[in-house]
Formats: sequence, C-alpha cells, structure tokens
Amino acid sequence: MIVTGAFFADRIETVDNKANITGGVQDYITLTGSGDVWNTNLVLLLQSNPDDAGKDHTATIEIFDPNYESVHKSDSTIQSTLHRGENRFWFFVMPLTFAIPGRYAFVVTVEGSTVSVPITVFFE
Repeated sequence: MIVTGAFFADRIETVDNKANITGGVQDYITLTGSGDVWNTNLVLLLQSNPDDAGKDHTATIEIFDPNYESVHKSDSTIQSTLHRGENRFWFFVMPLTFAIPGRYAFVVTVEGSTVSVPITVFFE
C-alpha cells in the first residue's frame, strides 16, 4: 500500500465506494483557545498493489507540535475490505485539542510509505 496524499476535511463519507468530501484541504484553523475542540477528518489517498489483496494495513499517526515534540502517536487498521480497486482512500475521525498555537505536523506511515500534513493553529 502506497500513501499518495493526505489532507484534512470537515466531512467525508463513503457513497457508492467513493469519497464524498466537504471542506477539504485545510491549511489553518482558528480556535478560541487550548480547550477548544477541532473536529476533523484526516483523509489518506492510497494506491494498492496486487500483493495487498485480502491484507489489512497499519497506519501510524504521529503529531508533532510547534516545538517539534511528539505529542501523540497511535496506530489504526486499514481494513482490506474497505474499498475495491487500485485507487483507495481511508479517513480517520479526529477530535483534537491543541495546547499552544502554531504549526503542527501530522506524520502518517503505512507500511513504510510516509506522508506529512501540516496545519497551523491560531488562537483568538
């Protein structure tokens, strides 16, 4: 499985085995402060290989704060039955809070294929 891209979206749903996306490709967000929750979806664009048939994959998501410190790391399973075809997508619902404003990097790795998605957080 190869990660070919990633972005944040306000809303995503699967309709007829396709991604139906609203409010995608976000670059920054504005929150009221450190207790405010940002409800977002991290969307991955994937390319499967013939070897991927019937095989689940692990996605590791690590978040780095503006000081380049890892503030979160977790694993999720991308199920082989999720979509058919060579071009695929996967999304992860993420309710997030941020301790400080600044640029955060979300680094996602799937089977050695890595992508980084930045988001800049502003506090009002």
